[in-house]
Amino acid sequence: MQYMKAAVIIPHYNDSLRLRKCLYALVPQCTNDVEVVVVDNNSSENLSLIMRDFPSIRIVIEKVKGAGAARNRGVSETTGDILCFIDSDCIPGNDWVSKATSLYD
Repeated sequence: MQYMKAAVIIPHYNDSLRLRKCLYALVPQCTNDVEVVVVDNNSSENLSLIMRDFPSIRIVIEKVKGAGAARNRGVSETTGDILCFIDSDCIPGNDWVSKATSLYD
């Protein structure tokens, strides 16, 4: 696993429309040392179009229901020293990642 400075972890369940809006705002902010991990809570939705449209993100599946289990799975999936959490129904401001990571510089 490649070392990352930071990870943005997004729990998700059957809300790909709002996840897409979140990712449109988030992904352009992420540099090569900031990864985005979407932890899907075993949705019935097909996320292949999300993966196609956002090839830089990683999607993992967590079968245990709940945002807490999804967040914990995201933590275990990253090497990021800085962990940033956002829900899939949130739209981050255009400097959300830089503000969050600058707190640790």
